[in-house]
Parts: sequence; structure tokens; C-alpha cells
Amino acid sequence: MYLRPSHSNGALFTQEGCATICNKRGGLLFYTNGVTVYNRNHNAMPNGTGMFGDNSSTQSSIIIPNPGDTNLYYIFTADSYENVGIKGYNFSVVDMRLDGGLGNVTAQKNIHLYSPSTERLTAVKAANGIDYWVITKGLNNNRFTAYKVDCNGINLTPVISNVGTIHTYDINFFSGAGQLKASPDGKKICVAFTGPPNAIAELFDFDNNTGLLSNPITLTGYTPGFFLDLWC
Repeated sequence: MYLRPSHSNGALFTQEGCATICNKRGGLLFYTNGVTVYNRNHNAMPNGTGMFGDNSSTQSSIIIPNPGDTNLYYIFTADSYENVGIKGYNFSVVDMRLDGGLGNVTAQKNIHLYSPSTERLTAVKAANGIDYWVITKGLNNNRFTAYKVDCNGINLTPVISNVGTIHTYDINFFSGAGQLKASPDGKKICVAFTGPPNAIAELFDFDNNTGLLSNPITLTGYTPGFFLDLWC
């Protein structure tokens, strides 16, 4: 399904993932499909094109505020399976003090974290209720990588958990496609994927104090509906 702008406002075009952020009063600040960042007037931000996400990535982007500076935001992006995750995970910085308060993507743009990536990207509040964990999933391994975001910015020394099923690229069952989601209390992480050879979901314990995942539980009985619809 393609999401297109309405007749009167939004400029977003995406096949899959997108992200948006509002202020505390619910007023729109900006949004993105992982490729272009649009301000609240629905115009591309200065330096806001050519992001390294992909509009065919399940979770192409996520926006995280700096806990210590209400003007700074971090856009994390994930490449798509069509690109075999080559561009991987990256982040860019938005400063809302620029462009008359509409925001700019700064010179800190498409800062590489690692590759190849799956299409999975999520975030949870840390145990202190202030900071954030941004959680990613590598391709061709069982590695989860969690980045802490606090008032000092992004800690580029991640917490790594090698646990659960290895996610691989396969033209018939690409286990790099799918979502990564956290429970509301930040204590559980669930990941879903299409194979191999059967679609499954895995549930993990998540320690939102340390950033570690553990104790995988495999949930079965699913069908890879996307791929069945595509090729049958």
C-alpha cells in the first residue's frame, strides 16, 4: 500500500515505514519516510533529502528527542531488503532552532552505525524514564544492537546481545523484513519475520537499564502472507 498526501496537507509518500514527531501540545514538528524530512509546513527541510532509509523498509525511520535539549532530534534510518541492507543503519540530527523554527537537518547527516541491516528499528524509554534505547537488528547474524540516547547525545558504543534466530537474506524468505516492537513497559521485545522456513515471532526479555536482550521464546503457527501474496 502506498501512502500519498491528502489534497490539503501531508507530503509523505511511502510504501511502508514512516515516522513523525510532535511537541508536548500535540503540534506537528516534522515527519519522514526515511528518505526525505518534511517540516510542519509540509516542505522538505534544508539538507533533508537523500537520507539513507528507504520507503520500502518496514521500519524505515524513527525519531528520538534529545532528553536534555528540546531543540535537537535524532532520525535513525534503516535500509530495505531490496538493497540487501547495504546502507545499513544511520542517524541524522535535526535542529529546530534553524530555518526560522521549522528545523534543518544539520551537517550531522547519514552518520553510519553499521551494515548490513534488517528493516527493523525501534526505541524504548530507559529505566530512568528520561533516556532512550534505540534497538536495531543485524543481518546474517543473531545480533541485537542497542544505542543509548541521553542528554549528551547518542552513545556510539552500543550494547550488543547475540541471542535468538539468525536473520538472513533469501529471495524466497527474507527474514530481514518485519518489525521490532517493545512492550509498553519496556520489559519485552518482539521480533517477527517470514522465515526460514516458516514465519515465526520471537519474544525476548529486555533490560531497559542495561540494554541487553535475553531469554528468547519462539512463537510459531504464522504464514508469510506478504510473500505468498507476492509470488503465488
